[in-house]
Amino acid sequence: MSHGLPDYSVAAPSSTIFPVLDTGELAARLGAPSVFDRRGNLLFQDDFSNGLGLWETLVYSAEDIWSLVAGNAPAGGFSASAFLAHGNDSFAFLRKYIGYPGVSRCGFEVSFAMGTTVRTLQCQFYLTVDGYAYSAYWVYNNNTHDLIFYYGDGKSVTLDSDLYIFNGLLKWQTAKVVLDFEELEAVRLIFNEREHDLSGYELTKGGATDENYLMTLVGFYQEFGVDSDGYLDYVIVTQNEV
Repeated sequence: MSHGLPDYSVAAPSSTIFPVLDTGELAARLGAPSVFDRRGNLLFQDDFSNGLGLWETLVYSAEDIWSLVAGNAPAGGFSASAFLAHGNDSFAFLRKYIGYPGVSRCGFEVSFAMGTTVRTLQCQFYLTVDGYAYSAYWVYNNNTHDLIFYYGDGKSVTLDSDLYIFNGLLKWQTAKVVLDFEELEAVRLIFNEREHDLSGYELTKGGATDENYLMTLVGFYQEFGVDSDGYLDYVIVTQNEV
């Protein structure tokens, strides 16, 4: 492309007028990694363009399968597709361990789409602090239409009820949770274009561990006795959130 002209422009001569390290215009053209919530510093992102190799797949049975789907992804060329066989309580999750970041406010963002027979979407977020794994998770119930946040010692709060979202492969939504691993409490959950204040909800303290890690877990449950399908894309993990 010619400097200062549209990406598709070939109607003018061009020359190199700045070094490769000056990537300001390129960054402006490409945009931010997330246009959903641009707070925080990027720690990890995956749009599944390179497959599922970065993820550990957890499924209920051999009939529950993760695969790639081309053509309908909101970002990149592929999305991750979970096929849930018709047995009750089938599940399919993706899990990712990420190199240990600085202890700060961290965010976990994911885009998703669900078939009508998916029961729940569930997202969990863990970080080890001072030898213990701290976490919290949220669940959207596609049957009761509730958004529930789980925290502390087996506690939960319904953040929204009668919450209907569009179902189907092309009906993509984005959600993001932010947890403060310094103060060991939740910060916010953005879902269905609404921000929920989670201040004061303490994180769940897990067992002692000698390992340091940041871990994300996201996936689907179904229980309707019929085949179900769910889709994930554009997973983003951040640190130093405000």
